Amino acid sequence: MNPFIAKKTNQAYERNAINVYVPSNINMGWRLVQDNCLYNQLRRSLRYKFFRKNNEINHSKKFFLIHFFLLKIFLIIMFSLKVFFFSNSFCNSLRENNQKTLVKLSQKYRSSCQQLWFFPQRIIQGFAHFILIFK
Repeated sequence: MNPFIAKKTNQAYERNAINVYVPSNINMGWRLVQDNCLYNQLRRSLRYKFFRKNNEINHSKKFFLIHFFLLKIFLIIMFSLKVFFFSNSFCNSLRENNQKTLVKLSQKYRSSCQQLWFFPQRIIQGFAHFILIFK
């Protein structure tokens, strides 16, 4: 929010005065300034310091948020690939190594393999839908 918001008062003796809230020197809050000339001087002097500081903070926040979002996407993709390969290798090892117990174990583990792949598959479908909408 721009701190240099000017409001003219209705009183006759303060007709030319402007109420301005500017940040204090020790950064403990805001102080009220009621003067046109002082308002212009403070605006010129604080424009560089105050807005440069805010731009640096906003830039660091944007930098952090973008990299955090990219890290989340990378971790979700790696997790989905890991679960996918784990479930396929798990089911394949059951089929190859134990042909006799496959009938017993397939009923037990087939649903778990499908459940392991279902959640990352829905995440990837959601990302693809999001990319197609906002492309």
